[in-house]
Amino acid sequence: MKQILIVIFILSFIGLHSFKSYNTDYVLTVKKGKTIKRNKQLYLIVPVTLTNNSKDILNYLSMSCSWEDLYVVDHKNLTIEGSVCDKNIPTILTLAPGKKKTVALKLITGQVSGTAKKEFKIGYNLIKSTKRQDLFQYSTLKKKKNIIWSNTVSI
Repeated sequence: MKQILIVIFILSFIGLHSFKSYNTDYVLTVKKGKTIKRNKQLYLIVPVTLTNNSKDILNYLSMSCSWEDLYVVDHKNLTIEGSVCDKNIPTILTLAPGKKKTVALKLITGQVSGTAKKEFKIGYNLIKSTKRQDLFQYSTLKKKKNIIWSNTVSI
């Protein structure tokens, strides 16, 4: 019985350690952006940065035009504005160790009442890829199983 408990303890320690490592290898950060108004619609433009803190090159799937489809927001009154695309194909992006990639997300703001939450997070569906054949697994991009979450930002 004692041996079983020791094995369980060791396995849980290894599992927790590897989970923590994955969370710190790739970090998503959001800064409070600027607000613009166009055609009576209010938009919040926020810079979102993916940082590769690992020692390895990060190859990950994206889309040539609708790359913002890989992002999600956790606030019911904010939605990410998409792109209108003539040509939209899966692509593999590369991020070297210690490097960052920043994009500007355009969030459409709805009515934020006094009782609505005043902060939000952005998530990114990070799908690592090492093979060109991964480009043909477009359905994987839509599943949103590998979301990493950003810091919290106030509205």
